[in-house]
Amino acid sequence: MSYLVVALHGHLPFINHPEHEFFLEEDWLFEAVADCYLPILAMLDGWKRDAVPAAITMGLSPPLLSMLANRELRERTVRYLEGRRELVARYLLTLSDDSPFREAAQFSREETERAQARFEGTGRDLARAFAEHQEGDAEGGARLEIMTCNVTHGLMPVLQDLNVARAQVREAVKVHERHIGTRPRGIWLPECGMHPHALRALAEENLCFTFCEDRAVRFAWPSPQHDVYRPLWSPEGVAVFPRDPGSAKEVWSASEGYPGDFRYREFYRDLGYDARDDMLSPVHKQGTGLRKNTGVKLHRITGRVGLDEKLAYSPSAALVAVQQHAQHFAERRTQDAGDIAKALAVEPCITAAFDAELFGHWWHEGPWFLDAFMRKLTSAADGSPALRPVTALHYLELEPTQQVSYPAVSSWGDGGAFEVWVNTKNDWVWQRLFDAQARYTDVAKHASREGVHGRALKQAYRELLLAQSSDWPFILTMGTQMGYAQKRPVVHLSRLHRLLSGIENGHIDEVDLAQIEERDAILPDADPDTLAN
Repeated sequence: MSYLVVALHGHLPFINHPEHEFFLEEDWLFEAVADCYLPILAMLDGWKRDAVPAAITMGLSPPLLSMLANRELRERTVRYLEGRRELVARYLLTLSDDSPFREAAQFSREETERAQARFEGTGRDLARAFAEHQEGDAEGGARLEIMTCNVTHGLMPVLQDLNVARAQVREAVKVHERHIGTRPRGIWLPECGMHPHALRALAEENLCFTFCEDRAVRFAWPSPQHDVYRPLWSPEGVAVFPRDPGSAKEVWSASEGYPGDFRYREFYRDLGYDARDDMLSPVHKQGTGLRKNTGVKLHRITGRVGLDEKLAYSPSAALVAVQQHAQHFAERRTQDAGDIAKALAVEPCITAAFDAELFGHWWHEGPWFLDAFMRKLTSAADGSPALRPVTALHYLELEPTQQVSYPAVSSWGDGGAFEVWVNTKNDWVWQRLFDAQARYTDVAKHASREGVHGRALKQAYRELLLAQSSDWPFILTMGTQMGYAQKRPVVHLSRLHRLLSGIENGHIDEVDLAQIEERDAILPDADPDTLAN
């Protein structure tokens, strides 16, 4: 039998600004909850209800889990959802019965109301809700396998230091245990960053699988016997699942893939900019009073036209497109599996791996598509699908014998060799970061672990880990949210050096320390000794 492993990487950088009533970048979390994580949770609910033998492997990164558990951010998520519902409800009152936008607006309100109800139904605890699906078994295997990710999304091949790799993984496991309740069995390496240090750190924490770009396996040594259609065991004992480039292109590409269909919802047209000003409340605006995206989007892609030429979105027409694309994707993957089995004389494992936020946030209909695809794939008339969806862990339980090889150092993204994260737009970040790592190690060797000095050292460790995030160099390369992305690593390193100076001179500003602990309220179980040796 051929197998399909669908992997979704769920991650957002840690953003927490309790000092501001409204903070624009916090909306990244609220939008993801509303448009991605709650719809995926609803999909899993449906599989459980209807006994669909589907399965996915999904990462919930430590920064994401930490934000989902933050009480104030949960309350702000509730405020955001209610603000979205209120705005579309006000807009509906202005529409005539025959308005072409009525269907989209009515659907948006109902969709938001369902999201509100499901969020409250979880007790505002999405991590626990996902964990319940991991505990519930589908026939022959779990419906969901939750994996972790490096603790602050540090890019292993660029950080290079083995102790840093260990810290990123060891702290991630602790966060996962705290919020999910079990030790993770697998991990998503940020940016699919493959490196020997990474694999050694995973093995030391008994993590048995991860994912990589196809080139990590295609250029492995010895060469793969089955191309990218079976995982490899690394010499360290970690299974490495390579992405299938065909699956990636059909789903990921907005120009060639399904998300670019003209019937789907337009991401870049938002009621936050289109509505009359008297419809907007403070929750619909930036803290500066300027307009912003609200998540209420009522236009469809339409075609290669300007934003002012976009036509009204029709959810019913989009649903037709979803069914067509899900059928096409199921047929293509099944055909691929048959062709690969003949060519390689082995039953393949096709790995379709994506950022989770593609499904629902960037591509609104993405969760519908994934649900429809899995239902079509598992609905064979004889009850035995030609391509069986399984989690990565379950596949290894079914097929433990795989080739052993050394995966190539690589990443995903343009070029596959880290150009997105290391270039002339962001190299200043790495220079400062490496200097900070060296200073932290020197100071931590002799610092007290007791009292306020112990708190300061622990917080300095957190600041160093937060500064290691690959998110900020990525944003600097892409040229979006430049001001915030430039500020974040500088702020963390500034706090780090301030705390280390206090430790060195024997005077800790306890008021300043308390404020930093509140703002960067992450990693309560962090162990500063991980990087002190």
